[in-house]
Amino acid sequence: MKKKHLSLSVLLGLMTLSTLAFATTSNNIDAHKKFRGEQALEVDQSQWFRELRMENWTHVVPEQDIRDTLVKIDSGEPLRDFINTNEAGHWTYEFAQAADDYANSASDYESYRKASMMYLIASYPNHMTEHEHEAIELSVDMYLKAEALSPTIDVERVEMPLTTKGSITGLLHIPKGAEKPGVILYTGGIDKILTEHRDAIDTLLRQGFAVLTFDIPGGGLNNNIIIELGKEDQAHQAALAYVKSDSRLDSNNVGALSSSGGGVPLMTFILNTPQLKAGVARCAVVTDVLTDTQVFHHAPLMSSMSYGYRIGVKDVSDLNSYGQWTIPLALMTKGFKSNETDVPVLAINTKDDMVNPPEEMRYTAGLSTRGEVAYFGNSGHCPDGAEAELAITNFFLRYM
Repeated sequence: MKKKHLSLSVLLGLMTLSTLAFATTSNNIDAHKKFRGEQALEVDQSQWFRELRMENWTHVVPEQDIRDTLVKIDSGEPLRDFINTNEAGHWTYEFAQAADDYANSASDYESYRKASMMYLIASYPNHMTEHEHEAIELSVDMYLKAEALSPTIDVERVEMPLTTKGSITGLLHIPKGAEKPGVILYTGGIDKILTEHRDAIDTLLRQGFAVLTFDIPGGGLNNNIIIELGKEDQAHQAALAYVKSDSRLDSNNVGALSSSGGGVPLMTFILNTPQLKAGVARCAVVTDVLTDTQVFHHAPLMSSMSYGYRIGVKDVSDLNSYGQWTIPLALMTKGFKSNETDVPVLAINTKDDMVNPPEEMRYTAGLSTRGEVAYFGNSGHCPDGAEAELAITNFFLRYM
């Protein structure tokens, strides 16, 4: 399975003058503020190309360890992490060094999880360089070592063949002692990889579901494919085929959840797979930003470029070109209207999201005869927190 990586020379060549201007002005912090909404930014976010997701990372890694690493990063640009070569002073290198320190002394569940998370941070936001990909692999290795010590679940890495050629990779989580559990196929969005979901899926696992996490096409361990017109749901179909092949799992009781830039693959999968029991579209981008491509100019450049990589944009710094790829992918462009499927769909997000607004949520839910919309939080992209996770779990429990 051939993985796609960008050489440093190509990476630097992608940075057009317009991109560099964006990355050196107040536009960067304004974009992060609009994207986050009421969710607080880090006080020094103005210095960073990457969104500092401390609230996600510090669930596992001590905040001071992250801040001690951030101090070492300065690539010589106004945004200290904008250039990411594999050398001292750059994002992936410095966080990988910190992760190595964790890994070398790891001996129990918590210490392996810390190493996994630190490698995950090193790989973020997964912009297709080889050193980022190596960090993802190490994050998975540490994750598996941690969960091998878990008293409640079993986790294994699985390869899932594609219908064309090659395969994709996932992590199968099964509650210990579960007999033929139902399965949730679970992906993140454009810059959250398969080892980042452990806390989010915990309630599902406690309810007895097996959870198969995998990356959306074009990202993480699945960057051998992209979100491609006519093959939008190929990763989900490969995951479903794997579930059907595994006698430990109940292949007649399968649901799916995806977030953000995973919206088109998820909803295409739901529309193509009437036997699914339920689907959750979490802040799922399916139409609006894909057709009104000016939004890519106002979202954080990190996020816009991440989506460009996932869909195969030739020059991810040329935001004006994105419509060539995004408009054909949009569900509304394809003519999908109300009541296209009987699979229950929950569209969940905040009340005001620049890339997945309420009208798009209503459109997404309306594709199902049993669609629902739920709001958690007043503004910003993607709801986090126990209340939203409980609503998701209860939706799956109702139908599975």
